[in-house]
Amino acid sequence: MNKLSRRAAAERWIISLTPFLKVITTKVKNLKLGEPRVNVGPRLIPKEVPSGQDKIRRGAVWFIDARNVGFHVDFYKAGLHIEAWSGKDRRVSVWLAGEFTETTLKKDLNAALAAAGITPRQAVRDIVTGQQ
Repeated sequence: MNKLSRRAAAERWIISLTPFLKVITTKVKNLKLGEPRVNVGPRLIPKEVPSGQDKIRRGAVWFIDARNVGFHVDFYKAGLHIEAWSGKDRRVSVWLAGEFTETTLKKDLNAALAAAGITPRQAVRDIVTGQQ
């Protein structure tokens, strides 16, 4: 597949993911952690990566009390991967195979974020500073 047709296919894929990308954008706003320091995607990460599959990534990263806090969702043709972290010592990775809906993405994203300690601002600050 040449570069132009690959880019066109990636753009169509990103457009097809619009409802799911909106779930992520809404979650970023609802966390009330402020404007992310880094917004990731949506962008294509070609299959040359170790997983051997193309993926679309969308996520956000904040720095709270000098700690890296964030998450990303990788969309694959056959499922998705959610990774969330709050500091170096608290990381959650969830792989989901098969089909998913906006509702299941919301639930799975909420569960991964909660497990990583990413909830509205004060709760994250408490976790990363050890003041639980």
